[in-house]
Amino acid sequence: MKDRRGFIQIPLLIAIVVGVLVLSGQDISVLRQYQKSQQENIAKEQQAQEQQKALEQAQAEIDKLKQE
Repeated sequence: MKDRRGFIQIPLLIAIVVGVLVLSGQDISVLRQYQKSQQENIAKEQQAQEQQKALEQAQAEIDKLKQE
């Protein structure tokens, strides 16, 4: 009886360990995707700020030329 009980516990323990490894692997994958999307968002935001700054400079130059 004790051997059978131990036999059942070992596969259960292995299944739990494998399940934890699979779930943590998925978490890492999701975290990497999230970080990548955050980096893309930051890059887009920086590009938009640069475009806004260039637009403001162009508008200031246009206003200056109009005054002349």
